[in-house]
Amino acid sequence: MSTQALAEQGLTSALLPEEIEFPPFNYKMIWHQRQNKPAEHQWFRSLVLRELMALAQK
Repeated sequence: MSTQALAEQGLTSALLPEEIEFPPFNYKMIWHQRQNKPAEHQWFRSLVLRELMALAQK
């Protein structure tokens, strides 16, 4: 997500120092069933999934 897109959403991001090593782990997304349909929740889940998939390809 671009810096401009983040700013438009009122979000910021920060890079982690390269010296930090993280062990591999699995991601899981969970939410209450009543949050399946709201468009804003669907948008956010798709955003998180897209960003994680992009990171996995690097």
